[in-house]
Amino acid sequence: MSKNFSLRDLIARSGKTTSEVAQAVGVNPSTVRHWMRGLHAPHPSAARLMAAELGVSLEQVTSACAESATCRLSG
Repeated sequence: MSKNFSLRDLIARSGKTTSEVAQAVGVNPSTVRHWMRGLHAPHPSAARLMAAELGVSLEQVTSACAESATCRLSG
């Protein structure tokens, strides 16, 4: 992918639901929704798990997070 996608786009393109992503990462679905809205950022270990679940690179997940002005990777 050459274009930067939002986290919402990455999840939608994967065909997974937010609940499926949350379960794979080990968080509540509301946490994934917060990440999608840029309210919070995933811990780097959660970002790695999410990238694996979505079938994308860690860089794509962190880029998607960085698209939001309020989203900063924690940890």
